[in-house]
Amino acid sequence: MSWEEQQFTIGIVGVMSAGKSTLLNALLGRALLPARNLATTAAATYIRHDSDAAQFTVRAACTREALEDACFEPADRALLDAWNDAFPFIEIRGCLPFLRDAGIH
Repeated sequence: MSWEEQQFTIGIVGVMSAGKSTLLNALLGRALLPARNLATTAAATYIRHDSDAAQFTVRAACTREALEDACFEPADRALLDAWNDAFPFIEIRGCLPFLRDAGIH
């Protein structure tokens, strides 16, 4: 398996209002995740790169296992803000510019 085909996980952790969501928004190439100067992100959020994606999509669930069966919807900040308060697990899928530009699929 080539390194381009491997999946990897990176955890972003830090104290409240340390800039975690701001960093992730920079990596996404757009202000998709809610970011404020107070406790904001309550959900465990998974971001998956898909070089073929024309847009970012998102799905959410009450359990990690149920997330796999949830349907993707077009992602926008208002939806993610609402789901952040309603669901403990969120997955975002889309083309991450820094990976696309590096030729990683």
